[in-house]
Amino acid sequence: MPEFHNDLPFKILLVEGDADDRLAFRNALKKSDPAFSVAMRPSAEQALNMATTSIAEFDLVVTGYKLPGMSGMEFFEKVRQIGAAPPVVMLTADGSEYLAVDAMKQGFADYVVKDPEGWYLDLLPLLLPEVIRRSRDRKAREWMDSAMRRTYDGLERRIQERTRELVLANQSLTREIAQRKKAQIALEKSERQLRVLSKKLMDAQENERRAVAGEIHDSISSSLVAVKYSIQNRIDQIEQCLPPGEENPLDYILSLVQNTIDETRRIMISLRPSMLDDLGLLPTIGWWCREFNTVYKDIDIETQIPVTEEEVPNDLKIVIYRILQEALNNAAKHSRAKLVCVSLFRRDNRLVFSVRDDGEGFDVREAMNRNDLTSGLGLSGMRERAQLSGGRFFIESSPGKGTRVEALWTVAG
Repeated sequence: MPEFHNDLPFKILLVEGDADDRLAFRNALKKSDPAFSVAMRPSAEQALNMATTSIAEFDLVVTGYKLPGMSGMEFFEKVRQIGAAPPVVMLTADGSEYLAVDAMKQGFADYVVKDPEGWYLDLLPLLLPEVIRRSRDRKAREWMDSAMRRTYDGLERRIQERTRELVLANQSLTREIAQRKKAQIALEKSERQLRVLSKKLMDAQENERRAVAGEIHDSISSSLVAVKYSIQNRIDQIEQCLPPGEENPLDYILSLVQNTIDETRRIMISLRPSMLDDLGLLPTIGWWCREFNTVYKDIDIETQIPVTEEEVPNDLKIVIYRILQEALNNAAKHSRAKLVCVSLFRRDNRLVFSVRDDGEGFDVREAMNRNDLTSGLGLSGMRERAQLSGGRFFIESSPGKGTRVEALWTVAG
């Protein structure tokens, strides 16, 4: 994240040719909350003669329109050439609002009209912190956009030939964001496009999982089974020649092959259970719950699934399965639950999937504020899958009261 000067007072550079206005400006901010530290220069030339790093360290620059030897507009253009330049606010005389509008078009952060009664001085302690906050928010958003692009670029490089169209789409999207990132409409548009791209990337990953699992099944797994039966036949032949009670030297090798077959099957299931494609979601949920109960015998699982396979859209089946995996994993590793309830049902035109446990629970806000890599809960992954598939994601939990994870989608008919 970009570093900001968060410590008060805010550092303000005032460039104003009128000595009375400079004094009034300083007095207006002298006892304000938040506190300000004001440095004043009577001309643009004196301000620009400061070290470049000094201007960049200010939180905000305020300049008058009419300055000795140079206009406020000209001064602004020179400040903009400084790397990491602070936002600039224009001070204009009463009746010169048109100048302020032109300044905003040129890129000024805001403007203040100096009315004869001096009411604008009361506005300064309110406006200036808001301008600083807006500038920091904008810079943070730009940094986040850049970080997101780097992340997606890294993912795209690993998706190989089958996702080249996604790489091109992301490059096009990156160019679009770079060209129009300062406009709010373009920002909203880019966020929507990024969500679409994330969905396509997630779909591509699932397709890759399915393809790799199929290749393992068709090649490695089949070969291992053939090796196993070959060794078994050889064992049977050797045992006919062995003295009674002597151990067959191939028994150990056979056990290693069997362990390898079991591990291969586990990897295939982790990548993509073939049952999901062959039999559907409902049998897969039942199978996964039984497998879970086999490993975690002290956790009871209840399922309530009053829907048919046809009522679940095909594109949601893998999403629901992945959320189920993560939710049960959390219940086993973190909740110390004794009972987990899994339900999938229709409510009007909504499909609702829920996983509820009676475990220890946790502080949801604290967990969501932490990085999933450190918390180990995978909440962001579940929420992202639900939202990218057009649904909504909810989680309810508190210490000592268990946890309920719910995702719902609007479906046709």
